[in-house]
Amino acid sequence: MNKFNLKQICFDLIDTFIFAGKKSLELRNAGLKTEYKEDNTPVTNGDLEVNSLLNDKIITVTPSLPIISEESLANKKNQNLENFWLIDPIDGTYDYVNNGEEFTINAALILNRTPKVGLIYAPSKDRMFYSYASGESYELSRGKKIKLNCSKKLILIKLKQFIIQKS
Repeated sequence: MNKFNLKQICFDLIDTFIFAGKKSLELRNAGLKTEYKEDNTPVTNGDLEVNSLLNDKIITVTPSLPIISEESLANKKNQNLENFWLIDPIDGTYDYVNNGEEFTINAALILNRTPKVGLIYAPSKDRMFYSYASGESYELSRGKKIKLNCSKKLILIKLKQFIIQKS
């Protein structure tokens, strides 16, 4: 995939992230339903709804790529994937459940086992961070686009940390 395609893929997902963030806040305000997974970590109807919204959009944007999600068993055991999406629909479920602001919606497009596109949205703060190439990292904050001036792609570095943490 070339730079133009990565940029388009990234831009195709931004509105979905913002919509999913608003939906997560609506669900939280209405009262979350929390269950516990086998590993005794919480999962809410907000996690599952955001997961569904992200999966549906990602499948339309990149139908041939598998998705590994925190909230789905599909593809989790496949250690040989080189090209895939890694998503965590609600990272920071504890804050999410307890009305905190420190939760995010995350996705990374991994190509040749390297993050190439990354999106992180903090719904409570209405802040979106995204990157699709070296020197192409941005923040959307309350509708204002800000080019991030960084010698390294901080978002992709954070996504690499996220990937290592989830492995």
